[in-house]
Amino acid sequence: MYYQTIPTTRPPIHSQNATRSPSYRENGTHSASIRSIFGASFPSMINPTPPTPGTNPPDYIADALPIPSKPIKYSFTSVSFNAMVLASSAHGQDKQSLYYVAVNMDCFMHSSYITQIWRGGNEFGQFVGDFEMGITKKSSTVFMREEVTVKSHLKRSGLIYNGYWTWMKDDKDYLVWNYTMTPALYYHKNPTQCRLANGSRVLLGQFHPIPVPRKRDYPPAVPVLEVTPEGHEYFDELLMSLLIIERKRLVPASRSLRKLFS
Repeated sequence: MYYQTIPTTRPPIHSQNATRSPSYRENGTHSASIRSIFGASFPSMINPTPPTPGTNPPDYIADALPIPSKPIKYSFTSVSFNAMVLASSAHGQDKQSLYYVAVNMDCFMHSSYITQIWRGGNEFGQFVGDFEMGITKKSSTVFMREEVTVKSHLKRSGLIYNGYWTWMKDDKDYLVWNYTMTPALYYHKNPTQCRLANGSRVLLGQFHPIPVPRKRDYPPAVPVLEVTPEGHEYFDELLMSLLIIERKRLVPASRSLRKLFS
C-alpha cells in the first residue's frame, strides 16, 4: 500500500546543518505518537529522515541538469491524489522529474490550500517554496526567500483572463506573463508566453494548458511548460509564478464569487 506524505504547515527557515525539531509540514504527522497508540505494527506514513530545506534555494538547478541549447518541453503529470511532477524525457530515454508539486489542506482553515514545490521527483528533494490561497480572511501568501503576500509579489494589468501578469522580485518587475491571447476557458489551445520584465523582453517560456477534454480510448492531454535556454536560469520563478497565476485565473468567473478567494 502506498502512503503519501501530507505536510500541513510552513517549513521553518534553517541552515542545512541546523538541528531542528520536526514540524507538521515536513513530517506530515508525529509518527512516534501514533505508533505509541496503535502499536509498532501501525504503518509509517513518513520517511524517518525528513527533508531539510536550505535557507535560500539556489538560483538554478545547474547542479542537476545543464542548461540546454534549445527549448525543452516539460509536462505536468499527476503522480498521486494531491501531487504532480514536472518532467521531460529530453535528457534521456526515461523521464526525469525536475520538480515535485504537492497540494495540501490547511488544517486550521479547511477552505485554504497550500501548494509546495521541491526539486526532483519527490518531497525529499530541495525545497523551493510554497504558496497558500483559498477562501479565508487571511491574504494569500507566497514563500521562497521569505513569506510575503501574493498581492505584493504579483501585479495584473488588463482583464484577469486577458491581460498581463507581472511577477516581482526585490520590489522590481521581474517576469511578465502575457495572457492577452488566452480565452476565459479551462481548455484552450493558445500558449501563454513569459518574458523578462526588463528592456530586453527575452522569451523565457510558454505554457500550453490542456487543449481539449478527455476522450474515450485516447490518452488524456497534459499541460506543458516549454522553457527556452534562457528561461532555465529562472526556472524556480517561472514555475512558482505560473502556478499562482493559473490558480487565480481558474477561480469562478462570477465577480461575487471571486471576492471569496484570497
